[in-house]
Amino acid sequence: PFYARIGVREVWLVDPATRVVEIFALQAGGYAAVTDHRSVVLGVRLETVDAPKLRIHDGDAFTDV
Repeated sequence: PFYARIGVREVWLVDPATRVVEIFALQAGGYAAVTDHRSVVLGVRLETVDAPKLRIHDGDAFTDV
């Protein structure tokens, strides 16, 4: 509720061991899960590959972290 109240548009939860990502977007004062793992705020898509790698897609480019 605090983040929604101050207008944080997206919240990412990343498991540090597996790098599995959950993205929640602010909608009508609360958060809803983003099922396609796409950040509207940053314009990137996230996916876990070869756990524990997190892949960040930015258009045709990607970075593994």
